[in-house]
Amino acid sequence: MSPLPRGRKESLLSVTNRGVTVVLSRLASLIYDKFTKLDGLGIPADHLMGTTMTGSGK
Repeated sequence: MSPLPRGRKESLLSVTNRGVTVVLSRLASLIYDKFTKLDGLGIPADHLMGTTMTGSGK
């Protein structure tokens, strides 16, 4: 894992084994948008932000 330089894509999508997808983003609004979209589709999702002590518990 390495940080992307500014001016590139704002998020990095990485697919790992067993259907787990990890989304890295430095913008809280994008994290929230992706989380709520997945939740609305009935796809189990969770998020962790710098200001979050634990995940949402979903």
